[in-house]
Amino acid sequence: MKKKETELSGIEFTIRRKNMKNMRIRVSGDKRVCVSAPHHLPENRIIAFVAQNERFIKERLHAVEQKRSRCYPASYASGDSLMILGRRMTLRVVRDKKAWAGIDGGELVLCVPPETNVKTAFARFMTRTAKDVFLTRLAAMQKVFHSNAAISLSVRNMLTRWGSINTKRLNLSLSVHLLRCETELIDYVIMHELCHLDSPNHSSAFYKALESYFPQRKICDKRLNEYGLVDF
Repeated sequence: MKKKETELSGIEFTIRRKNMKNMRIRVSGDKRVCVSAPHHLPENRIIAFVAQNERFIKERLHAVEQKRSRCYPASYASGDSLMILGRRMTLRVVRDKKAWAGIDGGELVLCVPPETNVKTAFARFMTRTAKDVFLTRLAAMQKVFHSNAAISLSVRNMLTRWGSINTKRLNLSLSVHLLRCETELIDYVIMHELCHLDSPNHSSAFYKALESYFPQRKICDKRLNEYGLVDF
């Protein structure tokens, strides 16, 4: 698969050549624009396609930024707002030699060494915290699911799905961005993946099983979509 970086009207995008018939545009949660196109299609046709969809692309980029700004610090400075476990908090940045992070009432306090980027320190805190929270919720959901399987957990910066599970290796991967959401939604995503242990595909049997644990699964899906898989 070949790819090429290019720009048009202030929009930076990547062209990916694939074995496909039609072109497709995707705007990811880190505000990257990717245009998938057939190998044989001339580049001028691809650029014309981007130009025709300029309004759509800019609307999608704006939507991603709106979702990001609702949950993550605007500039990673003291006073910025953020969400953790569905709870709105305020960021307080303290420059100190020793790195430290913790929640104090309604504040997330980040002690950041002078040479460390605040956004980087925030991402590290989120990943560490997510691992602890997700392990606790996984244990709780396994009890509900009546599973004693030795499932390992990894926390990743996933922007295309909230979670995935390798049913052979019994490895559950969850997006660090799930930490923004209420505990109920974390449980829902984990249970979604646990149900794949019995039903690998999204079959009617899979949804029947999932709905036995979460009858309001469609509402949960809607709430997750409102949060959006957006990057730090």
